[in-house]
Amino acid sequence: MSGFQIYVSYGQHRININHSACLGALISSLFSLLGKKQEYAIERLAKIDDVRREELAIYLDSLQRMVNEGNRDNFLKLQASTNRVVLYSGPELSNLVIDYFNTLVDRTNSGHPLLHDEQEEFLTEIVNAMRAELGITKIKLKRVRMVRA
Repeated sequence: MSGFQIYVSYGQHRININHSACLGALISSLFSLLGKKQEYAIERLAKIDDVRREELAIYLDSLQRMVNEGNRDNFLKLQASTNRVVLYSGPELSNLVIDYFNTLVDRTNSGHPLLHDEQEEFLTEIVNAMRAELGITKIKLKRVRMVRA
């Protein structure tokens, strides 16, 4: 036998444990644990990505509803959707969405709503940032327009 032996006494019994067998089992268990941790992290990121995609779609739908009919109910839906987009998006998109929402509120409260060209500029920047964040394409859209239905 090699010099890597461990003896464990239990009462009157003495058990001989091969050190390399223990080390092999420990290494195997460690790799299994690390693999499961990595698998969990990948699944978690995939779920967050799915939620992000859904929230971005809801946000665009909320914007379209506001363009169609700018009432209090649609504004509250846009506000809630804005909060969720900020939560699940990266810094560039989050800042664009916050800037747009704050400008929309400030301009509406001052009695000077956004002009059509200003609206298009905000929407184009937001949609291009969404597409970049989702990895859809690096080609930027020149103009995004939402037309009242």
